[in-house]
Amino acid sequence: MADVFSGRPNPTWELPDAVARQLEAACDRLNSAHNEIPERPALGYRGCELKAADGRTWKAFGGIILIASGHQTKTRLDLGRTWERRLLATAPAGRLPPINLYH
Repeated sequence: MADVFSGRPNPTWELPDAVARQLEAACDRLNSAHNEIPERPALGYRGCELKAADGRTWKAFGGIILIASGHQTKTRLDLGRTWERRLLATAPAGRLPPINLYH
């Protein structure tokens, strides 16, 4: 899912299990983040999210990934926003509007 719209449904899509596992493994290799979580804008692109069938979520925005599993939350540093770009690149053609990751 990409959080890009206000007042209408955000675009969503399903990932093959193998791709989701690759993204999960790539996130696990990132360093823990000790930074403050960046403030998201009120309008426009506000990040993307991967949800697993078991309820875990990965939310990426501004160089930080929040990983939630049950009552635990971890953060990873994605300074180049490589992980975030990889997730967005899995969207089917035409599903996303143009996204500027650096506003």
